[in-house]
Amino acid sequence: FFRVNTFDRALGKPLDSNFEVEFRREARSLADALSGRPRVLCHRDYHARNLIVRPGANPTEGLVVIDFQDARMGPMTYDLVSLVEDPYVQLENWLKQRLVARFRELSFADGSWPGDAEFGEQYDLMTVQRMLKAVGTFTNQAAVRGKRDYLPYIAPSLASAAPALERLASFPALSEAVAQLSSARLETE
Repeated sequence: FFRVNTFDRALGKPLDSNFEVEFRREARSLADALSGRPRVLCHRDYHARNLIVRPGANPTEGLVVIDFQDARMGPMTYDLVSLVEDPYVQLENWLKQRLVARFRELSFADGSWPGDAEFGEQYDLMTVQRMLKAVGTFTNQAAVRGKRDYLPYIAPSLASAAPALERLASFPALSEAVAQLSSARLETE
């Protein structure tokens, strides 16, 4: 989805055939790594635009979650990454750390914490998957549907994916594709 919508359709520059083979291999490897993780119920669209505080309500009691029709089972980091790395709202690093720490604390309490190393790897894998999928959605909206409103959110998505790829250090083709896209110009008007 990311490759076709971003490089083929939005940029009009398909990946070189040799590079595409490696890109696809790494994308499959990323999907396999995530699909092997234990599953929990996930909202699957858990970001700032789908969280509403009822007018006049106390924020701790008036939070309403909307747009949950795509809820499915998925890795424990799916919704956390969607919220913390949300390209629509740039959170300060201290707030990201606080949200992840709270998630860790609650996971410890319910016995689901997989350990720091496993969590860190899963968080990075999920960040790459979620952010590249988001870029695919944004470029699809522009290239296929003519809706360019989402193009400004590509840069924040890539800004989250790139450091996760660097920490993982096992996806050079995906890293190169992110670098290529980061230096490309997609019209935002």
